[in-house]
Amino acid sequence: MATTTTPSSLISSAPSSSSSVPGLPRQLPPTYQAFLDRCAKPTPFSLGIRLGASKIPEKLHDFLQLCEQEDELIAYDKVLYDTNLEEFIEVQGVSEFFVMMYKFLPDAGVPGGLDTVEDVMRHWVEYVIVFVNRDGYLCEYQFDEGGEEYPLKWEYTTDCYLRAISVLGYGLYR
Repeated sequence: MATTTTPSSLISSAPSSSSSVPGLPRQLPPTYQAFLDRCAKPTPFSLGIRLGASKIPEKLHDFLQLCEQEDELIAYDKVLYDTNLEEFIEVQGVSEFFVMMYKFLPDAGVPGGLDTVEDVMRHWVEYVIVFVNRDGYLCEYQFDEGGEEYPLKWEYTTDCYLRAISVLGYGLYR
């Protein structure tokens, strides 16, 4: 049975240096933190946005590589938490892994990315957070769409990876 993890106990196993090797999570660029600093002023409408740890075991690298090759989903070493995500994972629990991914679609013909603070301001909300819940099912969270548990029992197999990729990002990319 999988161990259940809560947000405060997630531990990152991502590499410490930037990586563009498919399957290895990349470090969020400094522009991302600059964006968070710009948005850090508390307001009555504060969403509790902060960066936190991901949970990426080595055996997940094949899945992350397939995500990048098949669907251009790029995994990152940190997760953007907000109040709604924390409530969703409190209900679902986390086992196996917990990772944030972006798919950068061209914007008016210009490739997307997180290279400048302006790029981050434009694209920050276009992420998916993917994890396996305490019952072993694939879950996804999107800032605008909320959380979803899929009827897909997680296995470390290519077939499971492809089925997972086919459902990720609805509302954002599909």
